[in-house]
This record gives sequence, structure tokens and C-alpha cells, in this order.
Amino acid sequence: MADTTVKTSDIINLKAVTISRLATISVRNERTIESFSKAATISKNAEFVDSIQAPLDKMKSEHVQLNRQFYREVTSLSELLENLAREIKTASVLSAMSRVEASQSGKKFEEGLNVVADNVSTAAERIQTHVMLSQSLCRELAEEY
Repeated sequence: MADTTVKTSDIINLKAVTISRLATISVRNERTIESFSKAATISKNAEFVDSIQAPLDKMKSEHVQLNRQFYREVTSLSELLENLAREIKTASVLSAMSRVEASQSGKKFEEGLNVVADNVSTAAERIQTHVMLSQSLCRELAEEY
């Protein structure tokens, strides 16, 4: 389970970097489109103003595709976070089961097993807190786009 959690976390980190990169490109695209549109409006009577329209249309089309890709990546990240949240719930259940086993193992092993169960529980809670925050951020991103 730890291996799965670490691998999923690595994938989530890569997804987050991809989303950040796409967001940066999107903002730059928006600014460029805005500048080109402004230039076209200001120069509406200029001789070659029509030459700006084709690149502007292309940028708008690329921007739409970029936003679709961004949304797909956010959706994918949300799914990965949901999977990780399920793994962490499983870890919490295993921790509780370990406590039961510890109480039935006798004094000799009980303390050591409880320490392991506590460590697993603490780690699961910390990870769950981060997962919940990340899920909240993903929902905000999905709502914005």
C-alpha cells in the first residue's frame, strides 16, 4: 500500500506541474489575444488590418484547445486524488485493525504493535489533510474553467 501511495503521489505531482504549466500558457495566450484584438480594433481603418485576423483566429482556437486540455488534466488529477483518498481510508482501517490485534497479542507485543498502528494512523491523517486540500483546489480550478 505504501508503494502505491508513493507512486500515486509522484503521478499527482507531475499532473500538478502540467496543470501549472498549462495555466501559465493560458494566461499568456489570453494576454496575447487581448493585445492582438486591441491592435485590430485600434487599426480598423489601416490598410493591412485584415492580416492580423488569421493569426488572431488561430490563437483563439489554440486557446480553446488549451483550456480543454487544462480541464482534462484537472479532471484526471481529481480522479487520482480520489483514488489516493481511498488508499488512505484503507490505511486508517488497517491501523484500527492493528490496534485490535495489538490488544489481543498480549503484553509482550502490544506496545510495539500500538506504536506501529499510531504511526500509520498519524501518517494517514496527515496525508488525508493534504489530499482534502488538493481536492478543494481542484474543485476551484474546475469551477473557474
